[in-house]
Amino acid sequence: GSIENGLSLQRRELDFAMMQSDAAEVLYQGWQEVSVLPQSDLRSMASLWPEALHIVTLADSGIRRLKDLQGKRLAVGSLRSGTLFTAKRVWIASGLTIPDVAQIQTLGLNDSIAALESREVDAIFIAGAIPEQALQNLIGRRQDVRFVPIDSNILEQLTSEHFAYYRTTIPAKTYPGQVEPYSTLGFAALLITNRNTREEDVERFLDVLAEGAGVLAKDFYRAAFISRKTARQGISVPLHRGAERFYKKLEERPAADSGGRASVQAP
Repeated sequence: GSIENGLSLQRRELDFAMMQSDAAEVLYQGWQEVSVLPQSDLRSMASLWPEALHIVTLADSGIRRLKDLQGKRLAVGSLRSGTLFTAKRVWIASGLTIPDVAQIQTLGLNDSIAALESREVDAIFIAGAIPEQALQNLIGRRQDVRFVPIDSNILEQLTSEHFAYYRTTIPAKTYPGQVEPYSTLGFAALLITNRNTREEDVERFLDVLAEGAGVLAKDFYRAAFISRKTARQGISVPLHRGAERFYKKLEERPAADSGGRASVQAP
């Protein structure tokens, strides 16, 4: 998950990793609530695609709004995941506390969906791309899946306090049978590295990503979101110097030079 990836980058166990922009932001600045010191060596390389928080329940759960989660059983993402981090942020902003919940399970995406279907939990939190494929599959096979909206005041609070967040709307018909838009919390999936990674390696990685985005998208739909227009949007920690050099070179290169290929280019 995002938190684990960030800590692994800081320990130099990884050279490159994907992280949610909100998790990257809080690790870079430090997370006082859980005694995590600032991870000042984290550096951004690119914004890959937009993501959103989905809070999902079943029609007969009695859950219609965030406050209705009180006393319910929840699955909130795996340990050290971005989903768990974002769920905690929303939970705290809503004024609820852990004792308000009957049971919390730290489950990954597929296990969370399975727990919802088997009614081991009443609602699940999913942080993922729009659309989230596993959620599409769930909604496609049953008609009683419902989204739990996040109150406007909570969205306003979080987006005003944290650079990584913005208010987003998942349009109607994004998911099977979805007849109304769903307003929720938005953020970005970032490609992150360590400050000490060689500039040449960062440039080479970004070039490979630019060259291969179209190929990746054939098997990994999220790669289709990688775009020169959004490569530096939602970046919540400083750019690596190698990434700065990469984007500067692309700014000097005519757009037509890409030969029509998908690319991570600067605006």
